Amino acid sequence: MVDFCEVVEAGKMPLASYTLIHKAARLSQEDREAICTWSEEEALRVMRE
Repeated sequence: MVDFCEVVEAGKMPLASYTLIHKAARLSQEDREAICTWSEEEALRVMRE
């Protein structure tokens, strides 16, 4: 799941072709940080189970 953060931070998600049509799907820096925090927390939770 941490890899998901890397993809978002690199600007590979959401896809550029998608955001051309769906302008509201663009992620702000705050959105990217929230996604990274969530993915890191979930990765830790899954590893503990």
